[in-house]
Amino acid sequence: MTPFLALSLSPDFQGSEQSARLLGRVPRSFKRLGFDLVHQFSLGPTMLLYMAAPRDGQLHQTHEKNFCLLATGPSLNIDSGARADAAALLSLWSSEGRRALDRIAPPFGGCIGSRQTESINLLTDSCGLAHLYLWEGESYSAASSSCLLLAHFVNAELDTQSLGIHGRVGNYLGEGTPFLGIRKLERRRTCRLQAGKMLFEQDSLDRAPREQDSTRERLIEEGVAVLTRSVQACLKAYSDVSLELSGGLDSRLILAAIPPDLRRGRRAFTLGVPDSPDVAIAKRLAREQRLNHEVIDLSPLADLSPEETLTLIRSSSLASDHCANPFSRGVLDWVNARIERVPRFSGQNGEFARGFYYAGQPDAPSVTKELVESLARWRICVNQAVDLAVFREPERSHVTEDVLSQLKRMLGSYGAPWLDSTDEFYLEGRMQRWVGLDYSSACPPRNIQAPFFHPGFITWARSVPPALKGGGKIASEVIARLDPGLARIPLDTGFSPHDLLARAPWVRARKQVEFLRKGARKIWQRATGLGRAPVGAETLFDNLLRGGGGFGDLIPRLARLDWINPQWLDSVRAGRRRPDWVTAGFLLNLEWILEFREDASGD
Repeated sequence: MTPFLALSLSPDFQGSEQSARLLGRVPRSFKRLGFDLVHQFSLGPTMLLYMAAPRDGQLHQTHEKNFCLLATGPSLNIDSGARADAAALLSLWSSEGRRALDRIAPPFGGCIGSRQTESINLLTDSCGLAHLYLWEGESYSAASSSCLLLAHFVNAELDTQSLGIHGRVGNYLGEGTPFLGIRKLERRRTCRLQAGKMLFEQDSLDRAPREQDSTRERLIEEGVAVLTRSVQACLKAYSDVSLELSGGLDSRLILAAIPPDLRRGRRAFTLGVPDSPDVAIAKRLAREQRLNHEVIDLSPLADLSPEETLTLIRSSSLASDHCANPFSRGVLDWVNARIERVPRFSGQNGEFARGFYYAGQPDAPSVTKELVESLARWRICVNQAVDLAVFREPERSHVTEDVLSQLKRMLGSYGAPWLDSTDEFYLEGRMQRWVGLDYSSACPPRNIQAPFFHPGFITWARSVPPALKGGGKIASEVIARLDPGLARIPLDTGFSPHDLLARAPWVRARKQVEFLRKGARKIWQRATGLGRAPVGAETLFDNLLRGGGGFGDLIPRLARLDWINPQWLDSVRAGRRRPDWVTAGFLLNLEWILEFREDASGD
């Protein structure tokens, strides 16, 4: 995101000696993040906006001194397929207000300032993918596109509870951030800064009652229509949009929705190692559809020196405010540096129509404590969970209790049956906070087109009952209707979409074997505490440990924290223990946050 800091001072505070000292901190906070402050706007004595240099189209100012800043990029995709810049968004907001936000495809975020009311409205997309952060004190309030920038500015303390939840889930939940008092602006909300205060507006959860008389045929037809609209709106806005192509269902859905005559010669890329099933399937698809295909070979990651690896992961971590695992983020940044910067389709959130958490779950009528605890144990706190031994007792039990309490609160707040609630948690707890952070830190250099986050697709996916979502059934039906040929090409699982729809005994038997295989893998992950790493993440971690010093040398400040286990740290420093890549990434982020904050209290 383009870094910005919005400040609203109370009338009594404005003009005081304390406010002068406060404003003097602004340039130093930007400088600490690596940006020179070059733009400042005033909406009267109590309302100020500071920002790094915006790109063309990101900032628009009217003759009345009102303004609109797009923090995520210079252009947006409206549901009609038209492009909108900051000037167009200001016009939409002026005429339609909050309704305009559902017409703009995620991800986007920014702020709109009004000189007449001396206020700034903070806006994020309908899924909350664009990360904006808020802080409110007694004499002033502040908002920023960077929680790290905001924390430095207000000298915020660490939020150990929120950090513990992140450590076990792999991302922050709800409004949580690494810092006390700093919270993320959640989806379906807008925030207005005025006279030193924050005023919120929030929509109710946009879930319409499921129509009981919707037939399977009607749902399939609606899915075909909504996917075609969202994909073709992206094509209309950006005719040169490329495709993230994999061997999975979600990129296949997007490819099927692209008209055949627009596939030929379209850029597509796949990341992986050359002999992987995913790459093999992607190559076949590209060959048969005549795509201009490129495989981003991850093998050279192993050739990076420890010094190069540390530079890469540290830079990647800083770009995401030290809120994402630096090893997995480092892989993405290494890949993105090798791909031409053209708009690209992302298949993220296709799982919202496939029941990401359904496997092994009962179709229960409501959320229960037992169901939440089981989901946490077998799915949520596995792949991205740090080693609990990192925490000092009794912090370990507190972390577990905090995670379960937050999960119960979130899943119970949807007021829906169990499987529907897991869908909503996937959107709010995983996509908003995990994928959204990637999108936020990637924009504006990367122009992301994410059709599975379009409001129309979300509404349709909610209308599909779990029995049709599970196992990729409705997604496979949509592919088969859009392009029967694509439905017969195998996925990276070995099944084709056509197989997932077939009812032949041999297909059912193969599905059962695949289900048992996945179940066995989950049991192994649960028993060993080792989750599945994203491709390339463990390679970067291994690179880092090839250096002359040990991992403990990279985290000297963590000994200051009274909730980190000193015996565990000593064993790492002595070389008796090697952390896994998830735990190592969490600790590096924590170390870099402490380093970043070192000079905050002295400003």
